[in-house]
Amino acid sequence: MTTATGNWLGRVNAAAGSYSTTFATQKAMFLKLFAGEVLTAFEEQNVMLPVTTVRSITSGKTAQFPALGRTTAEYHTPGEEILGGNIKTNEVTINIDDLLISSVFIDSLEETMNHYDVRGPYAQEIGAALAKRMDQNLLRLVDIGANVSLKPATVTGMEAGSLIDSGGTDLTDGDNVATYIFKCAQELDDNFIPSDNRYVVLSPTMFYALIQSAKAVNRDWSPNTTGSYQDGSVFQVAGMNILKSSHIQTSNYTAAAGENNSYVDGTNTANEPDNFASTQFLAFHSSAVGTVKLKDISIEAEYDMRRQGSLMVAKAAVGHGVLRPEACVKVYT
Repeated sequence: MTTATGNWLGRVNAAAGSYSTTFATQKAMFLKLFAGEVLTAFEEQNVMLPVTTVRSITSGKTAQFPALGRTTAEYHTPGEEILGGNIKTNEVTINIDDLLISSVFIDSLEETMNHYDVRGPYAQEIGAALAKRMDQNLLRLVDIGANVSLKPATVTGMEAGSLIDSGGTDLTDGDNVATYIFKCAQELDDNFIPSDNRYVVLSPTMFYALIQSAKAVNRDWSPNTTGSYQDGSVFQVAGMNILKSSHIQTSNYTAAAGENNSYVDGTNTANEPDNFASTQFLAFHSSAVGTVKLKDISIEAEYDMRRQGSLMVAKAAVGHGVLRPEACVKVYT
């Protein structure tokens, strides 16, 4: 009997070999697809990383971010020597946290018996898990940066973060949400924060309430139309870019093993402005918090003969920290 010529979909350029060929040869194309799915899922799920300050390093365990203060202007008296002003400076050091991973093991026999593809959904879950953890850490830092008792000004004489008490206002009402976004914009103005690259992160409840607010999407209020009721989108309010996330911390958080930076609010007292449980939503400038990357997101996949299955791991070596507390605003109850 003549053996049919196999059209091996996973092999690069129809690489020669029988079905017993090594796993790496058989699945070469499939692994790239998996990697792409992980990266796509991460990019779709991650809200904070693209809108904050990111620095990549090739070695080491920390990175220093410079912080500059401001100087003043004065009138010159004829004949006096100009000696130069003084601009205070400082630096923020961010550590690399332990390796952040998300993994899945797929038994080869069960995968063969299964009647639907699992690698695509698993890739989505792995990417989403990495995105969620990074988002949670960055959002906690904005929260921490807004509270002067937890994070004083980086440069002496500069402003600290801002806390806005909502006073029990119903923030499931879109008009009220819009009002407090304007209050956030005013706080950033008062702290001399640039007007571009400002962001507000809302919970889904507040986000969709805002979309239903005539102030946010009505052409009479915004002739250039910064949102769409039909599309379920709102782009800007008070010049602030609007983001939606379910990752805002709204309960106490205990530091996890492997965290080499502090993502904890420092108190477990309920109903205090520096407690995550009081957080309603957050506003910040892109320079408010920073990320240092030692290893960007990468994916490994390998067939384990001893366990008769494939182990797939997505990983990243990063760390996060507050850079400019004055660029952080928290609306709390």
